[in-house]
Amino acid sequence: MWFLKRKKTNYKNTGKKWTDKEESILLEGMRAEATSEEISKILQREPSAIAAKYNQINKKRRSGSWSEEETKLLIALWNDGASLESIGQSLNRKRNSILGRLNSLSSWGYPGKIKQNLSIGKTSNNSEIIFDMDEAILNFQNRNFTPSLKLSDIDKDSFGNTILKDETTSSPKDKIKEYALKGYEIEHIAEQTNLSAKNVEEVMDEIKIWDKYDSIMLKKAEDRWGRQPKKGNEKSIFDELMIKREQEENKAKDYVRRLISSPEGTQTEFKETFWRCTRTKENNNKDVIHSSMKNINAFFNTKGGDLVIGVRDYDRDVVGITFDGYKDDETYTRRIRDRIKNSMKGKFSHLFNITIVEIKKQKLCLITVEASDEPIFLHDKKYKDRELFYVREGDSAVLYDGRNMINYIQNTFSSNNDKNK
Repeated sequence: MWFLKRKKTNYKNTGKKWTDKEESILLEGMRAEATSEEISKILQREPSAIAAKYNQINKKRRSGSWSEEETKLLIALWNDGASLESIGQSLNRKRNSILGRLNSLSSWGYPGKIKQNLSIGKTSNNSEIIFDMDEAILNFQNRNFTPSLKLSDIDKDSFGNTILKDETTSSPKDKIKEYALKGYEIEHIAEQTNLSAKNVEEVMDEIKIWDKYDSIMLKKAEDRWGRQPKKGNEKSIFDELMIKREQEENKAKDYVRRLISSPEGTQTEFKETFWRCTRTKENNNKDVIHSSMKNINAFFNTKGGDLVIGVRDYDRDVVGITFDGYKDDETYTRRIRDRIKNSMKGKFSHLFNITIVEIKKQKLCLITVEASDEPIFLHDKKYKDRELFYVREGDSAVLYDGRNMINYIQNTFSSNNDKNK
């Protein structure tokens, strides 16, 4: 039936776990005020997933009272034209917490530029007081003893209970209603009124404003994720970031293509799989894993090199890594990275990098290894956890032991250490 048909999407990362790199791209996009549709195309995820992930990140940020130092930094960032997301990332503050604080500075210039020489303190009943020190000194010099200052709208009654001051003839209910209709979140209404979130909710129950409040918050969410892209410098920075990322991916693809078209040698090795035996179809096959690990170990101990997984050795046919248990980039690379780190001894974590590239519509895994300044030993269960030492000779990883290993280590790594001194 027509109403059961849904438009198919081709977001290839739908349902996959988010990587740190994807989160950084999302935050960079939010900082540049790109739309969710733009970010979703780059990350290949549903716009709704982009919104959900951002909300998850935003929830981890702080809210609550603001210190004088934090407020001054907020003013400086706002006056410099920083976006709300840029401020949120700089101060680790929730979006509505920032909006709430900015709104409290409306007497001092917000939403335009805010005065920067403000002093912020507390009265005896813990209410906030904000004043312009230069203006206060000038008023004092002119013997005008009613300097411009702003007390927070909070005070205490005779019983010590928190109430809103009646300076603007506004009751607590009026203030809560005002902030709710502006789209403040509950916790930030509580911040502005110095009441608990529970008390705010009780007042909202009493004044029957929840339906209208929910509609406003829903409209805000829709506007946030469906807004037009901001034109200007921030948008171009985001575009440049995405262009640079695409260039890096294309550079990696070109590099792997060149490796495939070149003969296998001292610094190049190809494997069809890392984990799975193509003959028996056994997963986590010790012989298959050891075949890759010994070459990585040999690269560390020789001149470095590249191991490409997903390419058949004898005919260079690109077969991909799907058969090898590939589900997503993060899971596949993490498994290999953990295996390398747990199977070798030495300082080498910074000397190898794992990248997934796509060639001929097949995913390949490129493991790039740099030469180590110290010997790296492989511990393999296949050899009952013996310390193994491999060296690359021609297109093979050769096991060195006994006198050969001692001579090689003395001749290779002692000279490296001498050069570094």
